[in-house]
Amino acid sequence: MKKLLLPLVFLISGCGNKSENSLNNSLEQKQSASHIPWIYTASKDKMTDKISRSATLFSDDKLPEIFPYESAPVSISIYEDGDIYISSIGGHQFDCPERNGCDISIRFDGGNVKSYSAIGIDSSPPFLSIKNNNLINDIKLAKTILVQIPLFRHGHGIVKFDVTDFDPEKIRAAQP
Repeated sequence: MKKLLLPLVFLISGCGNKSENSLNNSLEQKQSASHIPWIYTASKDKMTDKISRSATLFSDDKLPEIFPYESAPVSISIYEDGDIYISSIGGHQFDCPERNGCDISIRFDGGNVKSYSAIGIDSSPPFLSIKNNNLINDIKLAKTILVQIPLFRHGHGIVKFDVTDFDPEKIRAAQP
């Protein structure tokens, strides 16, 4: 499982500057805790010296096993500039084309379901990109969210995130 999660953490959070031991320790702490905490990271672009900061969280449950993909958690990453990315660690293909996009349904703390526009990014692992500051505000106020994700040829998958303790100030404070 660590081998599967480690490249994703590098890719999503831009942790290329951190040592592998540091990331392994972080993953081991996450797996042993009952509440999986947010991971706040920062990385510096070597060409522009621009610093990219984000918070990443892994889902409490997993997308179902759908051949040829194994059952795997989903991650959500929120960047300092307001970009939000949802990624399938197991490689599940999302049914959300770049050209037309799709709607992602999110339920906050068992309340009403809200819909957000997303654009699929065809990569490995696949990503959904959401640009909506209202979503970040909704996450700040919530304890848990259920995210319904359109899966290619398999309807929708629903995953739960414990978003307790999300703090945008910790994103801004993260250092490379």
